[in-house]
Amino acid sequence: MTTATKLSVGDVVSNGVSIGLKNFVPLLITGILYVVTIWIPYLNLGTTIGLWDLVAKLGRGESVNPTDIFDEKYRSRIGDFFLLLAFLAAGMIAGFVVPGAGTVIQMAWMLALPLFVDKGTDPLESITMSNKLMHGNKLTVFLAFIVLGVAMAIGAAILMFIGAQIHELLGVLFLMVIYALILPVYLGVVSYVYARLGSGREAEAVAEPVV
Repeated sequence: MTTATKLSVGDVVSNGVSIGLKNFVPLLITGILYVVTIWIPYLNLGTTIGLWDLVAKLGRGESVNPTDIFDEKYRSRIGDFFLLLAFLAAGMIAGFVVPGAGTVIQMAWMLALPLFVDKGTDPLESITMSNKLMHGNKLTVFLAFIVLGVAMAIGAAILMFIGAQIHELLGVLFLMVIYALILPVYLGVVSYVYARLGSGREAEAVAEPVV
């Protein structure tokens, strides 16, 4: 029997930020390329799948190539991916009927997308596995995101204030730098959580059928 991994807020924050900053430039370029594809729905679904594949790659310490999100292999699973998005959206909408439930569901299903891409699981299996893998760590990851959000908000306010004292445009520039950090840091956090919970033995154990 596999012992469940327990994450800590400090580890999630420090390692997530470290992964994000280490891969800042390629992730920023990836984000820009991804935004460009928003206007082309078919292509954007493929690049969205590719974006989530980066989570698994980052967790394994692999290098990131921004143009990989355009790989044709991602578009081959668009049908199942769209179904997974529909399930996730339905769950989120239903969860927000009860105060706080939406956030719990969001944390519980956080690994569904990287599992779907990395493990090749079907939509419902991806959600079920994510729910099991995140059990006992949902609050920890949620608090880690809160800490990062507050830290970035404070950092943005301080940098904007300092920049504005020198020149108004410098304050705006500092704010843009903070915004540019959001995607790399977010993907860094998710990749660390996925690496600890979803890429090894625990994911395999969860996926094993009960005899």
